[in-house]
Amino acid sequence: MKLPIQIYYRAFLVSGLISLVVTSGIFWFQMIRSHELRTGSDFIAFFTAAEIATNPGGYASIYNINEQYAVQTRVVGFELNDRQILLYNHMPFMVPLLDLLINKAYIPSFCRWALMLIAVYGIAIIPISQTYPEHWRKQSRWISLSVLTFFPFSVSLIIGQDTAFLALGTALFIAGIWKNDDWLAGLGLTVMLVRPHIAVLIAVPVFFRRPMAFLWFLVFSLVLTVFSVFLISIEGVKDFINILLISTQGEWYGMNEAKMLNILGLLIRTLPEINDDVKRIFSWLLFVFSAIFLSLMWKSPKNKTIHLIGISILTALFCVPHLHYHDLTLIVFPLILSLYAQKGMNGALAVTGCSLLFLFSQANELLLFTWPYVLGLILFVKIFQNRQIQPVTKGD
Repeated sequence: MKLPIQIYYRAFLVSGLISLVVTSGIFWFQMIRSHELRTGSDFIAFFTAAEIATNPGGYASIYNINEQYAVQTRVVGFELNDRQILLYNHMPFMVPLLDLLINKAYIPSFCRWALMLIAVYGIAIIPISQTYPEHWRKQSRWISLSVLTFFPFSVSLIIGQDTAFLALGTALFIAGIWKNDDWLAGLGLTVMLVRPHIAVLIAVPVFFRRPMAFLWFLVFSLVLTVFSVFLISIEGVKDFINILLISTQGEWYGMNEAKMLNILGLLIRTLPEINDDVKRIFSWLLFVFSAIFLSLMWKSPKNKTIHLIGISILTALFCVPHLHYHDLTLIVFPLILSLYAQKGMNGALAVTGCSLLFLFSQANELLLFTWPYVLGLILFVKIFQNRQIQPVTKGD
């Protein structure tokens, strides 16, 4: 007896989801059991900021490089070189949350942080699921599971990055635009300030179609700015600016520009004969050009808003000057937006299939540094081609 095609679809989907969960779990336990891997992860920067906040200098010292050096030397158990520490270069407003979850015990702190990130990412699924089209309703759980197990997010968990908050902000922004809720869209853009370069590149063009959403973004951002300055003081702000300037140079430990999955990383890998400073200048010019391009796109009334969101996220991912693998978690949003015309089960299959390719690409460097660009280009072309509102013709 011939089985219905849906049985094969579901079998592939279930096996794919299980493979992603099991493999990610194995990677996580390998990391947490190895002193070298867990202290070499990005989490050490977050741990450092939280520990400094409890020291006599308090929050004002979290961006002091000497303080960061002292904490990380203790954690790794040996003397580090001057530039061998992983700088905490994230926004100040994250530190009070870190302070609640992290203490001097590194491994339990890492575990608590990971559990909270999973919870935040799970919460992000709620607003994005509210934008699913009607014909996805019966399969919405499968689609949400495929988003929840998206492999780049698993990588962010393994290294302890705060990408879950970036995903939450993006989901709130999309839901706010979808529901014509400018307050929610502005809040989402503000949460995305955990990656200010991405948030700003997406927020500025929004002004030309949804000025109130942009205004709410400015209001919330001002509140966060005042809170941050109050938290770390003027001296802390100076140290923060110093760390940001160091980060833009791309030469400190952990910057790894050659491993970035944006245009800058591509140029560094493929054009070694050109000075890296020239490439960095080009990446910032590309950032400005991208803001102008997206502004023109959002300004045109012919373009569909939901497609503009997908184009904006894709443009931001590949055209910002700083982007690592874990931030590719955001590519899942234009991916599901591009699939809204498909059946629900097919949508879940597509997301899981792409996620498996991200997983398999870990075994081959060529695939690792090729697949994200291929997927991004495919999604950009597909969304861009369908961006315009089709005129209603006689007989429609």
